[in-house]
Amino acid sequence: MPRHSRQKKIELLETATERIGRMLSENYGIKVVHKHDLCCTDGKTIFLPVLGEKASDELLGAVPGMIDHEAAHVLDSDFDLLKHLQKDPQAPKLRGILQMIEDARIERFMIKRWRGTKINFSKLADWGYKGLLTKWDGLSDWGKFIQICGVIACHEPDFWAVEKIKEREPNLWSWAEKVRDLLETAAELPDSTASLNLAKQVLDRVHDLADPPPPQEEKQKEDQEKQEQGEGDSEEEKQDGDDGDQDGSEEPQGGSEGEDEDDQEQGDGTGGQSDDSDGEDQEPETGGDSDSEDDSTDSKEDAPKCLKRDYVPSEEEREEDENISSRQNQLRQEAKETCPAGRGQYLIYTTERDVIETATGGDRQKVMQMLNEQRHAVHTIRQKMMRNLIALTRSRWEAEHERGRINPRALHRVVTGTSKKIFRKKIDAPKFDTRCSLWIDHSESMRGEKIKLAAASALVFGEVLNRLGIPFEVCGFSTSTTHQHGTGIYQRASQEERLTYSRWGGLWVGVYKAFDEDWNTVKSRCANMQRNQRHNTYDGESVRLAAQRLLAHPERRRILFLFNDGEPCPNVHQMHGEHNLYARDVAKSVEKLIEVFAIGIKTDAVADIYSNAVCIKSLEDLPKVVVGELDRLLKKMQRQLMVA
Repeated sequence: MPRHSRQKKIELLETATERIGRMLSENYGIKVVHKHDLCCTDGKTIFLPVLGEKASDELLGAVPGMIDHEAAHVLDSDFDLLKHLQKDPQAPKLRGILQMIEDARIERFMIKRWRGTKINFSKLADWGYKGLLTKWDGLSDWGKFIQICGVIACHEPDFWAVEKIKEREPNLWSWAEKVRDLLETAAELPDSTASLNLAKQVLDRVHDLADPPPPQEEKQKEDQEKQEQGEGDSEEEKQDGDDGDQDGSEEPQGGSEGEDEDDQEQGDGTGGQSDDSDGEDQEPETGGDSDSEDDSTDSKEDAPKCLKRDYVPSEEEREEDENISSRQNQLRQEAKETCPAGRGQYLIYTTERDVIETATGGDRQKVMQMLNEQRHAVHTIRQKMMRNLIALTRSRWEAEHERGRINPRALHRVVTGTSKKIFRKKIDAPKFDTRCSLWIDHSESMRGEKIKLAAASALVFGEVLNRLGIPFEVCGFSTSTTHQHGTGIYQRASQEERLTYSRWGGLWVGVYKAFDEDWNTVKSRCANMQRNQRHNTYDGESVRLAAQRLLAHPERRRILFLFNDGEPCPNVHQMHGEHNLYARDVAKSVEKLIEVFAIGIKTDAVADIYSNAVCIKSLEDLPKVVVGELDRLLKKMQRQLMVA
């Protein structure tokens, strides 16, 4: 797949993820966070991996299923239940079975809520088992058995991985079949408590089938042998030396009684053999015992060691299984393969501290004061722009038609016979079919007059667009974390992570007016811009997010106004060059889809990044430039629509 196509696919996926995350946050209080290579949930936050340009198509297709799966756990799983398992001596084995049963249950509930999630779960399963089978041999026997139980509980018999696992593990699969009737009820369980009870039933049945039978027959054999030996001893005392050689051969046999018992115990598991000297006497008994035992145990002696009751996975085995089978570690392994140490792509270490919030509050009187303070600079051009654009949006009558409505001014032509074109038609002006966005740098360097004039320009911008009926939004962008916080995360990271990831702090976006909000109701929020200033900037990410928000709507024309007083300034200064390069790449890709107009305040750095940019040396000219450029772009758009 070409690089630009893959990048677009990743951006579209991230846009969808952002929308899903917002919906989950608003409706269920669930936060969605991208954090290097994690895929898990703690009941309140869903952690998803950061996707790079080299992410496989299977991984990209699996991400929606990850969101749905982890969201299902948050909505339907009882996270307190795990705390009780810590006290259970069988907890390591029980947790594995419980996880598979709970996965089947919560996915069934999620599909009932949203039928489309079934497709996402299918793609997630394809990706997960494809990665799991490549590392299957590294699993312990117990880890393999748990995965087999998961396939039975979560998937249909015709699932493609079923036959592959059967071929690899016929013995373990046959033992899992013995609890199929229990596992197949997992999807219909009502809650996590029922899942736990079913997991215990599965574990008990496996143990009952795998453990050796009660030692009743063995005790009977031992009693019978003791009886025979007792009779032999009494006869020996009465017999003479003719039987001495025979007695001598039996004494070592009696002295090695413990060894014989050990041999019998081994024989229980392997159908063992005796020494040549004892073969004739013991072979019938041993053969008879093993046959009767085989009949009663129904091949229980062939049970894998990992299924027996006294087996508890070691710490090393559990870690090995988790490192191979968990989604989190599958992602980590794929991240190492597709995003090796070294620069080349912009990756985010975590979005855990990212904030997109509404800038609530405001002061209506202060807003009016701000408008009045700038009135001397913008009043004239504002009025001119309003007259021009409103005139363009008005419908008009076109005369000299042979059909239509009678034009009173042309009736004299009938009398004089000069023309029959006395009719007119109403020409409806085409709609703007445009959506605009204004994003303002809220970093520390914008303090003072810069942010004040930017806020005043945003107010003028909103007044004009609101009058024209063009949907728009006003946002501020910066970082949610300080320079010290980002540096701290960076210093705690490994050297490999430092060489892989580019962004180490949190992104902040303050929404002063959303697209669907009424301007007259919320414009007072712009008075808070000076108080909402933050720390640094991630320009590339901010511009990409602004473009994604615009592209989520159907209008033909989309315009982004960007106020910035310099180059990107990440909170880890070592990443400055990388952020600068990323901002340039984003600008090139975004300008192909939307119109971007960058306004550099006392700097011409924006001209090096954006093709349509101006530098403002005098801050008093800022409102005039913004409104004038908006006038030019909208008129250009209007002419294009009229030609079309």
